[in-house]
Amino acid sequence: MPETVQAPERPYIERMHPPVWWWIIAAGLWATTAVAVGAYLGLGWAAAATLAVGVGSGALIVQQNLTIRVDDRGLRVGRNQLEWPWVASVAGLGTEATAVHLRSPEHHDDFLAVRPYVDRAVIVTLDDPADPHPRWIVSSRRPEALAVAITIRGGVPRTPGGAVSSGGPV
Repeated sequence: MPETVQAPERPYIERMHPPVWWWIIAAGLWATTAVAVGAYLGLGWAAAATLAVGVGSGALIVQQNLTIRVDDRGLRVGRNQLEWPWVASVAGLGTEATAVHLRSPEHHDDFLAVRPYVDRAVIVTLDDPADPHPRWIVSSRRPEALAVAITIRGGVPRTPGGAVSSGGPV
């Protein structure tokens, strides 16, 4: 009798945050702004410029947070949801395969949820002719675990070795 794989009780959740050194660089930018503007225009302008640079760079860094969730409803990446009926296959990509996919002109119309501080990803092939994005490429620090979670939760076949059913092996 074949063994059946049960979906885990809890959803798969992966939260990605920019590295601490991004904040250190932003702090250096704030300090440089304060000194440069303060020396040239005075303390009032320095405070205003530093506040503007601080809020702007802080917002850009916070915007790079990404939450991935795999549950019974589907794959959720940030605010984007992909329901199970539209998922054809999934594959975990290593560092090299991720770089190849992101540079490939064949993948120019893919939905990208990639972060520059994560060098691996999963590629999810869709089975929805109405969707303008044939694949989703999603950054993940644990691409194999994410691919397994999608396979188990969604009943989606896994494409081994980073091969994509519609795009051939890479």
